[in-house]
Amino acid sequence: MAVPSVEIIEIQGRSAHGIQEPFQCLADDGHLYYVKGCQTDRASLCHEWVCAHLGVQLGLPIPPFSLVHVPDALMAEVPPEWRSLGAGMAFGSRQHSGCTWFDRAQAAHVRPGLQGDILAFDWWIRNSDRTDGNPNLLWDAACSKLVVIDHNLAFQPMFNAADFLASHIFRAQWNVLDLVARDALQRRFCASADAVLDEACDNLPPQWLWANPECDVRSNMDVASVKTMVLRCHSPHFWRFS
Repeated sequence: MAVPSVEIIEIQGRSAHGIQEPFQCLADDGHLYYVKGCQTDRASLCHEWVCAHLGVQLGLPIPPFSLVHVPDALMAEVPPEWRSLGAGMAFGSRQHSGCTWFDRAQAAHVRPGLQGDILAFDWWIRNSDRTDGNPNLLWDAACSKLVVIDHNLAFQPMFNAADFLASHIFRAQWNVLDLVARDALQRRFCASADAVLDEACDNLPPQWLWANPECDVRSNMDVASVKTMVLRCHSPHFWRFS
């Protein structure tokens, strides 16, 4: 069964934040999305899709997300410097209005439980890309609300636990997570994985699994490896450094 997607009807420009510089686009559902397409690699798109499913199921404040379709006709009309987005299926994260880039000084306004959840989630998905200088978090000052974004660098095969704990923006929570808290988190991870992992992986856009339009060269997305990393949550050794 095809996964519902929204149609991009207008490209408004590139985001000033993020190495991949997602495009800000208006979709036919009336919402603005930050869209990642051909300006990044296929594995990054798949990682965003899988992690968004897991994070939302876990209850993290991740913006609504969707597969988005960029029409060929629209891409033909945009300035040349925007054509790196590419036509076809892309990943869209809905814009959360009124947000600013999160600063480490604002961590005091984030409840410790949420900090711990985000730290543990990144441990689970092997995401080292949430540091003091690059938190990949937004802050809604009006609502005193944190917004969690950007998981394109998750599922790192060479994940280094020591480096992760030395650099994560919420690293102070690691020593707060006692055995009881870790056990509760692990059970939540298992429930989330059991609920949505297969669905997310089974509904990856077919074109994301190929590196070229002719679909005769496999992309750098390793679905089996991603599933193995996620299902580590069922292991009694989940919290070990090796």
